Amino acid sequence: MPEVLEEVKSDVTEQDVCFEFTDTLTFTDTIGIEDYIYIDRVFLEKRRIIAQAYDEGISEIVSRMNTGEIILPPDYKHNYTWDNKKASLLIESILLNFPIPPIYVSEDEKAPLRAFYNGLWHESKNIFDDEEDERWNVIDGLQRLYSLKRFFSNEFKLSGMEVFTDLNGRLYEDLEHRYKKSINYALIRIIVILKESHPDVKYDVFMRLNTGSLKLHPQELRNRLYSGKLNERIKELRSNKQWMDILGLTNEHKRMADTELVLRYLAISEAIDSNTFELRDYPGSMKSFLNIYMSGKRNPEDEELIRIEDKFTSTIDKVFSVFGSNAFRKIDIDGNYDRAINRSIMDAVMICFEIHDEAVLLKHNDEIVELLKTLIHTDKDFSDSITSGTSNKAKIEYRLKTFCTKLNKMLIR
Repeated sequence: MPEVLEEVKSDVTEQDVCFEFTDTLTFTDTIGIEDYIYIDRVFLEKRRIIAQAYDEGISEIVSRMNTGEIILPPDYKHNYTWDNKKASLLIESILLNFPIPPIYVSEDEKAPLRAFYNGLWHESKNIFDDEEDERWNVIDGLQRLYSLKRFFSNEFKLSGMEVFTDLNGRLYEDLEHRYKKSINYALIRIIVILKESHPDVKYDVFMRLNTGSLKLHPQELRNRLYSGKLNERIKELRSNKQWMDILGLTNEHKRMADTELVLRYLAISEAIDSNTFELRDYPGSMKSFLNIYMSGKRNPEDEELIRIEDKFTSTIDKVFSVFGSNAFRKIDIDGNYDRAINRSIMDAVMICFEIHDEAVLLKHNDEIVELLKTLIHTDKDFSDSITSGTSNKAKIEYRLKTFCTKLNKMLIR
């Protein structure tokens, strides 16, 4: 049964998008929410959650959001679902001293410090005297946090209050001092997952907590946990016109499936040995592999970002020149292409095209297409490596070594 990643529909009419995949992953990589729980794959000595609890006043929490010490996810406005009435009831619960569920955050040591002003996030190095001041990525509690931020910024008037009815219709700035004081100094518990915790365990904690109406897909979660220069550049690369044509998209994929495919290519490209085709430091799970790559390369130097962009852009140019919008799909015996994307074929084609000149590839266009078709239909091991259990390390290495070796022989003869 192929994995289906559902496209979120918008009000804008978009061409039919096929995000079915003809390669199935190992059991730890399937989409079901129960299968996000894969910490058993993490070595026992690393299966630790190191956490610390704080009780902080609400005014201090809002201040931390505004200065960038508490980092809201890049897509926080898109994922904010509370209306003003629900946000108002949160304020009323605070005034009534009702217990508020804790906020879960992860310690962020590597992300650049940012401040929010003039309606935009700006990177800053000198907001705090101590460069080691902690920054926290929000794991759970976005709705509550953004509601508080909006209220303190006078972005909505209280409504639907059932006990403090006289406060309906008021902004924060309109409240009497006693109400402001009660809200400002009310405490909310913050659970901080410290940086010493293994990246996969932090990822798993988020998935256990992710019980809201909008279930996040894997790359949406990485977008939250691993914010930084690499994340931003990958999101820019997904807008490449030829890349979008291959994926059948007219707009960016709402659940970031296109972004994950860019990340997948970059991670494999960095880890594969071009001589032996050994996939270095592969933990046995594609999700874990991508998590570790993003966690370890949050903020590369500008020169490295340029190199990454140039590599991706030049490679996708070569792929499009040979396969056009049919790239990354299976080919039947009659030369017809599947409608669905095959990520495993993408691995092989992108990695193997990297080192070759576009003009040479174009000269052998028909032969390359025939090579891929022949491998799919005559090499049982290759076919298996792009069809089932495709995140298995041995299968990744086999499909890359087989296609690259035969391609190199064809082009260099």
